[in-house]
Amino acid sequence: MSQPLALDQALEALKRDPTHAVRARVGELTVELRAVTDSPAELERSAADTLREIGPWEGETYEELVSLFAGVRQRTSRAVPHLER
Repeated sequence: MSQPLALDQALEALKRDPTHAVRARVGELTVELRAVTDSPAELERSAADTLREIGPWEGETYEELVSLFAGVRQRTSRAVPHLER
């Protein structure tokens, strides 16, 4: 994990790439900053809207999607203490 930045540096990093949260040091606290949208339309987007933008899913069955997502999860997941199966 990266070291927390000074607050002004963290804000500049967030402005350069608002899609990634940044950590900043404020006094004795480490805080995480992220950009949020002011657009009501974006706030109302559903998971289905997001998946629709990723690609065509209309021909996939439920089982095929579960298999696809399970494969991705297994490749990218890391052990989380106290939450492992």
